[in-house]
Amino acid sequence: MKLKIYILVLSILLSSNISTYAQNSMQILKYYTKADSLTIDPNSFFPMQVGNFWQYAFQNEIVKEQYVTKDSLTENSTTLYWINDFPWYLLDTNNTIYGWHPSGQIQYMDCYFKLDANLGEEWIVWMHESDSTHPIIRKIESIFEAEYLGVKTIFKEIVEYARDENQDYLRHKYILGAGLGIVNKRNDSDVEPPEYLISAILNGDTLGTIVGVKNDNSKLIPSDIELFQNYPNPFNPSTIISYQLPENSFVNLVVYNALGQKVAELINQEQSSGKYSVKFNASNLPSVVYIDRIAIHSDKLQASEFSDAKKMLLTK
Repeated sequence: MKLKIYILVLSILLSSNISTYAQNSMQILKYYTKADSLTIDPNSFFPMQVGNFWQYAFQNEIVKEQYVTKDSLTENSTTLYWINDFPWYLLDTNNTIYGWHPSGQIQYMDCYFKLDANLGEEWIVWMHESDSTHPIIRKIESIFEAEYLGVKTIFKEIVEYARDENQDYLRHKYILGAGLGIVNKRNDSDVEPPEYLISAILNGDTLGTIVGVKNDNSKLIPSDIELFQNYPNPFNPSTIISYQLPENSFVNLVVYNALGQKVAELINQEQSSGKYSVKFNASNLPSVVYIDRIAIHSDKLQASEFSDAKKMLLTK
């Protein structure tokens, strides 16, 4: 009986013009064809900035929360993202998302998403090394424009199949939204409910209403201003600079050389409370010690300004 209920909740009511997506009334405005070209950053379908937070529900009951607690660059110029303090996703330079494996070797990781895949394109998620006839496949089923949680953007529907010599067996469906990440997951191979995005904190902006947080919510809003040591350090040619804000503040993040000369201004804007990471690319700079300095203005600071600095070593 439960299985029937889940299927009914997940149904997508399609029409030629406007459709309603289950649970949160996703209004589908336009479907794209293979002839259409999309000018959108593929990585926007998986926004993994440190501090981003997603809350998933089924029938308005929270079933999962994901919080990007850390990111780091690996030796192969891939980026490892930590979810809820665990290494979880790996993004390579080809816009591909892998599930992290303790070996650190991509050949042992499941290939979750090809963020730049086009309509109808498929890829192998996992395949036993001794049996190439029964792979797990994911495919871009549809690409459409819609509005969700007040954001009008582009979405990709991705289906997962277990393939054998005769046919494909549906396992899962995912909806990824540009600027939103995963907004829906449907499980067809297991008797379990779907997950749909009910609220999020993305790049400091809150979408929907954060409700019923079961996990420790203290990490969502930092208690202190802090500038973290860049990683990696030493670096070549790029590194990640991270910092956190306990409240809305005006942030100025600047990189200087050893002579005190400004070589880059990375941030100069108002930002909401949360954790942030910025990439500094020094490919056009000489190998010396650099200093990243952050200055933060806030109405609630006892002093007019908070500032801190860290040393970074570029080695080529």
